[in-house]
Amino acid sequence: MAQVRAAQGTVVTEDRAELIRQAMKIRKAKQQILADLSDDQRARLAALAIRGLLNEGRDEPKN
Repeated sequence: MAQVRAAQGTVVTEDRAELIRQAMKIRKAKQQILADLSDDQRARLAALAIRGLLNEGRDEPKN
């Protein structure tokens, strides 16, 4: 955020700075959610994400 403030004078408008602040706030909240997961939950979430990425663009698996 310090880098954003340093460059804010001419590069970053006030609207853009506010969007960045909001994005950082959301990121922090999501980080906390992930930090609160148990090791088992984190492993299951990682496996789910990997399966989703590997299956991207393909038809949904049939159950």
